[in-house]
Amino acid sequence: MEELRQIRLHEARNLVLSSDLPMKMIAAKVGIGDEYQLSKLFRRYFGIGPRDMRNPKTTCPDDPASPKENRHAAFGNSGTKT
Repeated sequence: MEELRQIRLHEARNLVLSSDLPMKMIAAKVGIGDEYQLSKLFRRYFGIGPRDMRNPKTTCPDDPASPKENRHAAFGNSGTKT
């Protein structure tokens, strides 16, 4: 059962990253009850919600794993010294 859940979550992650499908459609495509259950399971498994994964602008500005331009954009500047 756990193995099937992992397969579904990885397929959901692929759809989140490669499509603009709504979460409701992604949940249905991978066999997860609804978008709320998808979000709960996704966050538990990957440590980040599906919408946050799709939209990297929502990452923490201090996170060194965030793209540099997103860290600076969060502070409203270009990241260059003046």
